[in-house]
Amino acid sequence: MNQLTIMVVDDDPDDIDLFKDALSEVDDSCRLVVANDGEEALRQLRESSVDPDIIFLDYNMPVMNGIRCLTSLKQDPLLRNIPVVMHSTTLPEEDITLCKDLGAKILMKQVVFTNMIHELNNILSEVRSWEERIIS
Repeated sequence: MNQLTIMVVDDDPDDIDLFKDALSEVDDSCRLVVANDGEEALRQLRESSVDPDIIFLDYNMPVMNGIRCLTSLKQDPLLRNIPVVMHSTTLPEEDITLCKDLGAKILMKQVVFTNMIHELNNILSEVRSWEERIIS
């Protein structure tokens, strides 16, 4: 099984640490790339060799929020096929619809750590399954 590269785009260091902890419980072989806002994420994706298998994108961020970043990702021919999971503690219904229309999954940030591990495990299983179908 190939090592997954996961990009997390979030401005909250505590949320990033929680994500890292949950990820280490699910699969400690994953490579994690972190960006602190949408602009930084797009810059890393366009200017470096970062090629994530999936992007976890926070909804509420300064500089460039999750919706603007998601829109830019899906308009870029080189980035549009990267799976994106929009995550937040709250998302207005119209933005949930917009995210889904742009092809993103929705993940509400989990207060309970075991729930976060469960959700993350499900999402990464989907990514691996998708990659296996592409390879074979």
